Amino acid sequence: MSNRSGKYIPHFEKSIVKVKLLPIIKVYENSEFLVTTTPESFHVELIDRLEKYPHLNDERKLLELVMDRVHNGEAVIDIVKIQEEFSIVHGIEFVIALFLESGSCNILSKKKRKLIEEIEVETHGFQVGWHAGYGGRRFRIDGEVFFETHDWVS
Repeated sequence: MSNRSGKYIPHFEKSIVKVKLLPIIKVYENSEFLVTTTPESFHVELIDRLEKYPHLNDERKLLELVMDRVHNGEAVIDIVKIQEEFSIVHGIEFVIALFLESGSCNILSKKKRKLIEEIEVETHGFQVGWHAGYGGRRFRIDGEVFFETHDWVS
């Protein structure tokens, strides 16, 4: 844009863009990794699990508490802190494992400052007799266990 003298006059325009706010649900965190998911994934995965296992009342309560916080506009929702705050005793490790096994999460390596693209899931068990043993799952990144569950003991 120029004026009559041929000199260019700078032109600036400003606009306001409404940012779509996407809450983050923190599923698990240790010193090396941060696991997050979206409210949509959290809702879908837990609803699917609760349809298969309707007796999981603690997980149902966790779902309600998380979705209440999403609707109240919280930016970061930590399911482990919710579990501690509301004394949800059962199921948190299985909720964490659910997201790790389904892949409906982001895993951030804090040291490398990169997202992890794949993890190894190892199912293990040990049985001494007909009614004696244990089993679980180990989740590994680069060969190192970063999370595990104890799924059964008898």
